[in-house]
Amino acid sequence: MPAKPIERSEWQAEIERIMVKAGDDGLTTKELQNLLGVSNRTCLIRLQELNSAGRLIAGRRQKQAIDGTMRTVAVYRIKRGKP
Repeated sequence: MPAKPIERSEWQAEIERIMVKAGDDGLTTKELQNLLGVSNRTCLIRLQELNSAGRLIAGRRQKQAIDGTMRTVAVYRIKRGKP
């Protein structure tokens, strides 16, 4: 018997829970997809849904690349409270 698909509201609640734990630094899409265990495409779709719902804050932070250089990467956070 196939598993029941996860509802949009369940995805959003899980992403919000993970992002609140991450704090004010936010998470990159790569960090978020690893924590959720989903593909990059699925992660981006879920982030887009949160953004459309007015629940997402996009920002940037510096992150050290494998070669030691500092790179600016996009990070995402959840807005506190209701939109």
